[in-house]
Amino acid sequence: MTNKLIETATDFLNANLPTKYRIIDYYNANCVELVKKERKYKVQYSDNWCATFTSVIAHKCGLTKEQFPYECGVMEQVKLAKANDTFTTDVKQVKAGDLIIYDWNTDKWSDHVGFVINTNGDNIHIIEGNIKNTVGYRTIPKSSKSIQGFIKVGTPQQVNESIGEGALDRIANLARLTWAGEFGTGEQRKVLLGVDYEAVQKHINVFYV
Repeated sequence: MTNKLIETATDFLNANLPTKYRIIDYYNANCVELVKKERKYKVQYSDNWCATFTSVIAHKCGLTKEQFPYECGVMEQVKLAKANDTFTTDVKQVKAGDLIIYDWNTDKWSDHVGFVINTNGDNIHIIEGNIKNTVGYRTIPKSSKSIQGFIKVGTPQQVNESIGEGALDRIANLARLTWAGEFGTGEQRKVLLGVDYEAVQKHINVFYV
């Protein structure tokens, strides 16, 4: 597993109840602000939390709301993806870290979501939150009627591509030095890095945190 989203999700395998609560608390503290204003719902411990889990993992990997459909509702994630033209039903377009959307009753309602690990052979291998009330794996045939579609997720590399190829090496070097403590922390770091602060911080969030 080389995909950062998958690696981070795997850290939560077999999550116990306190860990589930920490996932929900993290969403409420960090992800709600990335959701459109009419949907800023604070997730309750009794709620389904599969979409919440995917949002938390994406945030921990440093993805922006342009790269990931931050939401606690699966149907809302699908709406965002369709609006951004990142929803597909073609499994051939899917890569590790993309989202798989399930429609258990084939009634066009999005019921569940997880991260695609790979699409080897005839099956899709997934890691999901809220599977038997923990984080676990699922394998499902590509031909399953329960698959509603997929959401293409921005890769960590796209964070850097948005900077521009000419500046990428410089930002990567600044990020390495920043991680090593050369530019301090907090306000001191902001002052010393100046206009490069946000780009450097994004690089750190993706490749170091």
